[in-house]
Amino acid sequence: MTLFSTTLDVRTAAVLMVSAAWLLFAVWAVIRSARIGAQAQLAQAWGLRLRGLLSTAPGAYLIVGDEGHVTISDTLRSWLGLDSRAVRFEDIGPARTAGLEGAGFTELEQAIAATSVSGVPFSLTLKTAADGRLLKADGSSAPPEVAGMRGVVVWFSELTEVAERLSALERERDEQRTLLEATRGIIASVPLPVWRRNADLQLVDVNHAYAEAVEAASPTEAVRLGVELLPDSADLPPLKAAAQVRDGGRSMFREETAIVSGERKRLRIVETPLPSGDIAGLAIDISEIEAARLRYRHFAEAQADMLERLSAGVARFGPDRLLMTANRAFMRLFQVEEQFIATRPEFDRVLEHMREMRRLPEQRDFPGWRKERGEWFHSAERGIEETWVLPDNMVIRVLAQPEPDGGLLMIFEDQSERLRLASSREQLMRVQGVTLQNLREGVSVFAASGRLQFHNDAFARLWGIPEQVLARDPQLDEVFAAADVSVKEGSLEDLMRGLVRAASEGRSERSGRLELADDRYVRYSAVPLPDGNALCTFEDITDTERVEIALRERTDALQAADVAKSRFVENMSYELRTPLTNITGFGEMLHSGMAGTLTERQIDYVSSILISAERLRVMINGIIDLAASDVGALSLEAEDANVSDLIANSVDLLAGAAKDRGITVDWAVEEEASTLICDRMRMRQALYNLIANALRFTPDGGQVEIRAVREAAGVSVRIKDRGIGVPKDELPRVFERFYKASNAARTSGVGLGLPLVREVAELHGGSVELQPRDGGGTVAVLQLPDRPARTLLASTDRSGSS
Repeated sequence: MTLFSTTLDVRTAAVLMVSAAWLLFAVWAVIRSARIGAQAQLAQAWGLRLRGLLSTAPGAYLIVGDEGHVTISDTLRSWLGLDSRAVRFEDIGPARTAGLEGAGFTELEQAIAATSVSGVPFSLTLKTAADGRLLKADGSSAPPEVAGMRGVVVWFSELTEVAERLSALERERDEQRTLLEATRGIIASVPLPVWRRNADLQLVDVNHAYAEAVEAASPTEAVRLGVELLPDSADLPPLKAAAQVRDGGRSMFREETAIVSGERKRLRIVETPLPSGDIAGLAIDISEIEAARLRYRHFAEAQADMLERLSAGVARFGPDRLLMTANRAFMRLFQVEEQFIATRPEFDRVLEHMREMRRLPEQRDFPGWRKERGEWFHSAERGIEETWVLPDNMVIRVLAQPEPDGGLLMIFEDQSERLRLASSREQLMRVQGVTLQNLREGVSVFAASGRLQFHNDAFARLWGIPEQVLARDPQLDEVFAAADVSVKEGSLEDLMRGLVRAASEGRSERSGRLELADDRYVRYSAVPLPDGNALCTFEDITDTERVEIALRERTDALQAADVAKSRFVENMSYELRTPLTNITGFGEMLHSGMAGTLTERQIDYVSSILISAERLRVMINGIIDLAASDVGALSLEAEDANVSDLIANSVDLLAGAAKDRGITVDWAVEEEASTLICDRMRMRQALYNLIANALRFTPDGGQVEIRAVREAAGVSVRIKDRGIGVPKDELPRVFERFYKASNAARTSGVGLGLPLVREVAELHGGSVELQPRDGGGTVAVLQLPDRPARTLLASTDRSGSS
């Protein structure tokens, strides 16, 4: 073999070996490529499976790589409102409709940066920018094969629903806590004793009202001491009652009497078992309710008594339509026996009975009529009223009042008499109308508004107002503007306007007199009427006025004459004093023997002169006292006086006159009436005038009887005579000055004695009167108090008196 062929073989072998190697490499490459493809397909399948699994997870993830590239799960994209173009971390930043809220994004960015360096995990709560959804972000370092050496994976979970539920739970907790505190506060402050026992029946909690009721310092003190609200002597002891509630598992209601805050109270006790096994109790003060029940019972009894006394018939039916009560007026009106009422008949049965007694209106369809009345029990009307006309023509007003409890109250009023009175009233009104139209006085009625309501013909004639004006119910100004007369002073319209206003609005009466321009006089009056109107009357008093003027002039003349007469008598009395004093003085000198010894006849003459002078002095002093009374200067000088001495002094002054006429004066004084306090001088004047008056009218040979007796008000002096007496119609005038009874015109005296007696009696606070005496004559009664009623003044000058 040659060298060439050897070289060729080597080359061939090398080529073959290289070819084989390449073939083997190709086969290996094909096999490896197939294996890698299979692994890639398997990885892709697992990636899809893992991605699908992650898409169903309740959370979302964010992977942040070394270069800021991010991998965002579809769930997170949905929560943040991102599209598929978001591939960098900045893309999840705040936007109007996507991304995280600004502050949260910044906080997340800082946390990721810190974790990428330190590897320390973090946990944040973030909020989305679009809808404010809460997200919890838990971040940690990612595996290098996932995100590189500094990658971070952040897992997100939605907290919105959890936060809402948590917030709701917190609110519910706060509400329950508030409710519990409020309940505790209410129980603590409720004014009713409240307590709680444990399963062993021991007090474990009470409120302030309980502590106050048992007079404990505080609720805690009451629980510590175990003070019971109810005593063991109660109808059911408290521990025994609580045991029954605990064992029975049901609430218990009972009423007990206890001492609460030092007062005896009636309590309603309520105890109930609690789910915890405790027992809660409550005490309600029903003392006022019990008192109200008692008052209601008394009220019902009083109401029944009142209904019994009513003249109207009253029947009350209960909710069961049975007759509960009926008064006697009902039984009398409908002829119902008491035995029938006692059976408590039903409503329909009562109507049947009333129909049988012919005490119901005749009805063609009585069952239907009765059914309609039965519906009154449930009527919505507050009150039902109708009128029944009975077969005997009695008219009954029926009032039916449904009651709150379903009963019915019926009242029956006999209107027959009222209707008769109404008819009589209408007739009376017509008669009054005719009467007013025929009165001589003008009559008119004006409303408060001034509109004329009524007038008669005399009104129109008096004022000369045309009938056509009055026919249209004119106003006041229009009425009197049409009058053809006027007043001398002022305005007729203004006057009438004031009268109507005073009577209708002021409710006061006005009257007066008008002088018309034609010299006529009109008397007017305005009177308020019950309906608020004003009644005005007008009367032409021209003739009366003229007569009155004439009488007034005559009266003035008579009064002037009376004054002149009084002055004349007064002046004469003063003029007579001086000679009277001389006569008395010289008479006493003669009587005392200063001028020599007198014979018995001379002594009698001088005594007669002195007695006559004393009588004249008494009369003159009386005239002076009357004159002093006219000017209010009459006064008293009170002192103790003996009644017997006063009467004896007066009788002695008149003894001569009585002896000359054969008149016997019989006088006596009771021991109880022997003294009084008075003005002795003026009392002697009064007694002197009364006795002198009795002697003056006593016939010769007659008798005058004087008695002084004690009465409750003081001393009464009675002077009786059997004279001609005083006519009864003249008794009130006998104490007038200068007046003499018609049957005593020819007797002596000027008519000043009795007026003086009256002045003295009234000055002492007493009185005097003349009374006719049976069988003829007069009794003069002088009533005097033990002490003058009025304040006594200083005595007046009594010069010339002794």
